[in-house]
Amino acid sequence: MTFDRSRADPPLGDEARPIAGTQLALGRDAAIYSEGCPATHWFEVVSGAVSAYKMTRDGRRQIMEFHFPGDYFGLHEVGDTHTHSATAAGTGETVIIRRSRQKLDALTQDEARTIAWLLRDMQERTAYLSARLTTLGKMVAAERLAAFYLEMHGRVGRTDGHRQSFRMPVTSGDIADYLGVTLETVSRTTRDFRRRGIIEFSAPRHVAILDRAALEAVAYSYVRDRDHSPDRLSKSRAWPTPRETPQRQAV
Repeated sequence: MTFDRSRADPPLGDEARPIAGTQLALGRDAAIYSEGCPATHWFEVVSGAVSAYKMTRDGRRQIMEFHFPGDYFGLHEVGDTHTHSATAAGTGETVIIRRSRQKLDALTQDEARTIAWLLRDMQERTAYLSARLTTLGKMVAAERLAAFYLEMHGRVGRTDGHRQSFRMPVTSGDIADYLGVTLETVSRTTRDFRRRGIIEFSAPRHVAILDRAALEAVAYSYVRDRDHSPDRLSKSRAWPTPRETPQRQAV
């Protein structure tokens, strides 16, 4: 199952250019909105990354999803509950665009295309989160981290010939809170991947995938353990990997 905003027509076509926004620069952990607060705006990531998370009863943070450049977020709250279901914050130096919900509501009254995009976005997001959470519970730590590296390459990476690489947009602590493992587990498993020649860090936060087949073998091993039929070993069952989202020009 994938969560791919690029397949839906973006709501900011030529007819929607009047939806102007305010560009905001954020530091790490700068809150954009908090869980339960009224959803008066929706947002687009220009640079950096944003995490959406919940706090557990024992005070731990569980990151539900990441948003990267070109991603919209806060849309489902705007169109559904009118309150935020999670807290959103920058994971580092981040630039976002904030847009008014009232302007979007006014546009949807006349633009069927925008309404269709919002509904499709909501459906794909719900399907992606459901698939991810279901899959996460079946994976051991190494499988989760391998799948995460593949997801990051699919969303923010590049391929030059046979070389696949990406700049890691989040910290090891963010990764741990996203995958539901400890920071020590992330560090230890990453060292093991490097030792085995599966990945390397060409510079701080710059990850190169040296052996994609080996990384996929780790990420999808739980499927093989439960179903030995090769034709049923699909990436969509093993991990919901969002496709790379085209960059959108800021308004």
